[in-house]
Amino acid sequence: MARNAAGFDEFYRATSRRALRYGYAVTGDLTEAQDVVQEAYTRAWRDWRHVERHPSPEAWIRLGRVS
Repeated sequence: MARNAAGFDEFYRATSRRALRYGYAVTGDLTEAQDVVQEAYTRAWRDWRHVERHPSPEAWIRLGRVS
């Protein structure tokens, strides 16, 4: 089964600004927050079929879940 690229793109556009603000609040450093958020979305894309079915995909990003 192919990954739902359009669904991931929509998810990213809807949540990435909040994720960056959260990352900055946690790290206190914008560059580090950008790195952390980029890694979280990269991991989410790798496992998107699982993440998109999660009850709260945005929480999955914040918690840094890795299957």
